Amino acid sequence: MDSLLTVVPKTHKEIDDVLKPYSNDSTSLRYIQERSITNKYVLGQVYALNQIGSLYRDQALYQEALALYQDALQLSVEANNIEFRVYSLNMISSVYSRTEAIK
Repeated sequence: MDSLLTVVPKTHKEIDDVLKPYSNDSTSLRYIQERSITNKYVLGQVYALNQIGSLYRDQALYQEALALYQDALQLSVEANNIEFRVYSLNMISSVYSRTEAIK
């Protein structure tokens, strides 16, 4: 996990390659989020927020998931990262789709 902060990957795939083993562990993802905040690694924060959001979405905790995806979207906009912006928007649309907010 800490290798993420020494390598500082810039793409979703690069981050996912390092963190995939932790993608279903909310405690590890929160740790990654906090470490990313401490180290000012915005893309690590975005990745963690989206992954935690997916865990919530899969448990039908849609409002919690939506809030995390929106936080991730805001950070990706601030970081001017198109890839993570698109990813976050896609995850937001998945919540709306599952809640049938979009017909």
